Amino acid sequence: MPVKIKSVKKKRLTIGFQISNLYDDYPKQLLSGIIDVARERDVNLLVFPGESPGSPHGFDYQSNVIYEYINNNNVDALVFTSSVISEYISGEEFLNFFRKYHSLPMVSMAVRVEGVPGVFIHNKDSVMLSMQHLIEKHNFRKIAFIQGSHKNPESTERYMGYLEALEKYGIPFDPGLVVEGGHGGVSQKHAVDELLDVRRRHVEAIVASNDRKALDVIRELEQRGIRVPANIAVIGFDNITEARFNIPSLTTIRQPLYQQARVAMEMAVNLAGGLEVPGSLYLPTELIVRASCGCLKESLAERVGIEESPLSELVLIKKQTAGEKKDMIAAGIINSVGANEFSFEEKRQLTLAIRELLDILEGKKSPDDMAARFLPVLNDILEKQVKISRDASIWLKILPLIFKNNDELYRKSVMLTSELCITGQAIQRLRLEKRVHFIREIAGKIVSTVSTGELMTVLREKLPLIGIKSCYVVLFENKMKHKRGERWELPHKRNLLMGYDDFGAVQYGQGIKGNFPRDSILPDNVMPVSRQFCMFIHPVYFMEEQLGYMVMELIDMDRGIYELLLTQVSSSIKSAGLYADREKSEKKLSRALRDLEKSNGKLQAISVRDELTGLYNRRGFLDYARNNLLLAERLNKEGLVLYIDLDGLKTINDRYGHGEGDYAISKSAEILKASFRKSDIIGRLGGDEFAVLSVGADSRMLKKFSERLEKNLLHANSKSGKPFVLSLTFGAALFSAEGGSDIDKLLSAADKELYKKKKNKNI
Repeated sequence: MPVKIKSVKKKRLTIGFQISNLYDDYPKQLLSGIIDVARERDVNLLVFPGESPGSPHGFDYQSNVIYEYINNNNVDALVFTSSVISEYISGEEFLNFFRKYHSLPMVSMAVRVEGVPGVFIHNKDSVMLSMQHLIEKHNFRKIAFIQGSHKNPESTERYMGYLEALEKYGIPFDPGLVVEGGHGGVSQKHAVDELLDVRRRHVEAIVASNDRKALDVIRELEQRGIRVPANIAVIGFDNITEARFNIPSLTTIRQPLYQQARVAMEMAVNLAGGLEVPGSLYLPTELIVRASCGCLKESLAERVGIEESPLSELVLIKKQTAGEKKDMIAAGIINSVGANEFSFEEKRQLTLAIRELLDILEGKKSPDDMAARFLPVLNDILEKQVKISRDASIWLKILPLIFKNNDELYRKSVMLTSELCITGQAIQRLRLEKRVHFIREIAGKIVSTVSTGELMTVLREKLPLIGIKSCYVVLFENKMKHKRGERWELPHKRNLLMGYDDFGAVQYGQGIKGNFPRDSILPDNVMPVSRQFCMFIHPVYFMEEQLGYMVMELIDMDRGIYELLLTQVSSSIKSAGLYADREKSEKKLSRALRDLEKSNGKLQAISVRDELTGLYNRRGFLDYARNNLLLAERLNKEGLVLYIDLDGLKTINDRYGHGEGDYAISKSAEILKASFRKSDIIGRLGGDEFAVLSVGADSRMLKKFSERLEKNLLHANSKSGKPFVLSLTFGAALFSAEGGSDIDKLLSAADKELYKKKKNKNI
């Protein structure tokens, strides 16, 4: 059913786009399509790069506070990647998430939402296409399936495609061939372990619900000495860039991410303008056959750019075309060769270049005359590509689509392109080295600032030099603690500390202090009004503390570097806050010393404390241990150094996940604190390794420590309810009262004793 929503007319529409991280290939392709349409339709774009609600990973949940700024005051319509939202939450939670945006025109991508128009693909039919290839082309019958989250509707649809393909070809369903992959390489290792070791299934091929899982599966199989595709074939889904360049290259389903984003953005602009749009649109997918399924011949063909495309036939047949038809052909070629990360202007230039070359090839010239015209024009085009840091190798895919005859000219064109590709790669490598050096220099200046004002000056001076066209920094006036699972409330008091655009710095004196609407991103008329813009809104936080947010407009910058810089800015703002607290305390005469010590203590704790356990980290332990050894020498006291290992941490991580591994480490730290004296120095050296320095202890005290440790371990294991048992093994080294002991040598001696004990335990 068509959907029409009446919208209030504004000078320039602003569309919001919700997306996950900015460095993975999937969101990068979507973002490219969204940005292109925004520029073509002359609408503003606000990008909200949050994470999946309910994500269990680290502090991902902190990124999601920016969703609270998606409202009628900031955007006229919203495009969202619903597959990201649905990853970790139930169906009802998924619907509740979108109900708060009910007053906004919305367009969904990937997952259908009742009453919301969207752009989708047929996930089930696409997986059936992969299965058909494995069964008909390779005669496989023992095909495993690596699922995504059961809460994700796309993952469920792909699983249904697997089941229906088995039924279609009369292959009995074996539930032992289906495992859930989860996220990350460790999860895929668990999936492979489950298939091959626990269930002991004979597997001929594995179909993964996305490319990330498939690539991790290939790496795990290779670690086991299982060759892909010789022993087990693998197929993915999505056709991310890494899939093509992996060894072996990955057979996968290509979904038209760039086109999907373009269509969704067009629909959102139309909805915001009060126009009617279709309720649902489905775009076709394509099986990309490469090496990982065993089709070596097809893989080699694709690597030199001779990939089947529905547009290639049109290009080869229609040579005598009008200008508009050539534009259509050029656009088709650009889409078919995967130029999804090119900007709107770069695609326009590419279209003009293809048209110019087609005009030459259509001319009635002798082969020599045609070559004399064609090759200089091609050389000029390629040199321009190289100068703007674009990989000219895309022309190795374009050339086969524009040539029909004249094999000699085609051969010379490929040779010319290959030579310039090599030159371009060398130039890009040199530019990258300079860019990395420059980024490192800027990062160093950011992290070395000691005040918020100094940091704002650095950002204002340096960010434009790395492609950030506009930037605004808003900090909350009061500290905002935000823990996992808590509802986020928009703060009332905010300070716009810094802002600049292409016209220069935005002048606010000491900043605008909280006098703009609570649900607005920035004060009125702060962002550019005379031109179209594309802004990214990113929260600034440090662990559980929300500090504010930054609004940035990027020109031509690696968005992975952008997120890295944001992390450094967040840390610097936090550090600057700590320094500010110290400066304030110094001004209060009666409490100066106490407040100063407290502030310094915070700074010291950051550098010497282990975040997970609260124990001293390696640096903190070694510093305090050396000081205590000197003290023991002055007091003529002997003592002990213990090197302690948490047994089986790798097994816990692999079988039960890193969350349980973190629990085991934290619980072990609690047990150690309960087993030793308050005067003893306890530290986590890293991973599963701990150390203790006990001044005044001897071999008799060591026995008491051992008994106390065993008792506390037994008690903890009896109460934990965990499927694993905590076990700690230690080695000890005595130091004499005469002094001269070295902590590194003592740790080494204790580690040797630990090794002997673990060897006796067969650990």
